[in-house]
Amino acid sequence: MSVGDGVRLQKVCKSSDCCCGFGSVFLFLVSLLFRLFCVKRWKVTIDVSIVTNHLIARTIGFFGTRNMGFMHQELIKILSYAMVKTKNHIYTSGASGTNVAFIRGALRVEKPELLTVILPQSLKKQSPESQEILSKNVIEKPHNDYLPLIEASRLCNMDIISHVQQVICFAFRNIRMLMETCQEAKNLWKIITLFYLD
Repeated sequence: MSVGDGVRLQKVCKSSDCCCGFGSVFLFLVSLLFRLFCVKRWKVTIDVSIVTNHLIARTIGFFGTRNMGFMHQELIKILSYAMVKTKNHIYTSGASGTNVAFIRGALRVEKPELLTVILPQSLKKQSPESQEILSKNVIEKPHNDYLPLIEASRLCNMDIISHVQQVICFAFRNIRMLMETCQEAKNLWKIITLFYLD
C-alpha cells in the first residue's frame, strides 16, 4: 500500500451537535479502526494538523438506553474499545444495556485508569450484571439510595456531564431522560454525538 505524506480521515461529525441514524455508527467505527490498525501497520506519516480533532485525547461521557439488542451492544463495545485505545478517558454509569457494553469494551484495553463509572446509587443497588464487572474506578452515591432510581439517574447524568468534554448517546427518541441529558450537555457547550436507534 502506498501512502503519501498525509492521510485525510473522514470527519463524521463537523458540528458540535451530531444526530445520526444507527447506520452512521459503521462509518464512525471504520474511521476509528483505521486509526487504530492501519496507521500502526503501515507506519503512515500523518500531518498532525489534519487529524488533531480525531486523535486528541478527550474525556467522553457515554449514555444510552437499557433496552439494547445484542448486535448493538457488540458495536458499542467496539466503539468504547477504540475510544479507550486512543487514550480517551471514558465516563459512564453502571446501568445494564448500553452502559455495561461501554464498560466491557473499555475494560478489554486493560487500562482501567481510563474508565470511570459513576453510579447513581450505591453498588448494592445496581443490577447483578453491573455488579459483576464493576471493580475499579467506581464512584458510588449511597446518599442517593433513598431517591427513586429515575431521579438518582438524572443527578448521576449531570455529574458525568460535569466531568467530560464530549457526550456520546445512544437513544430512542421517546426516552425523555436521555434527551434531557443531551440538551443539558448542549447548554453547557459540550460536544454531542447522538445516535438514534429508531
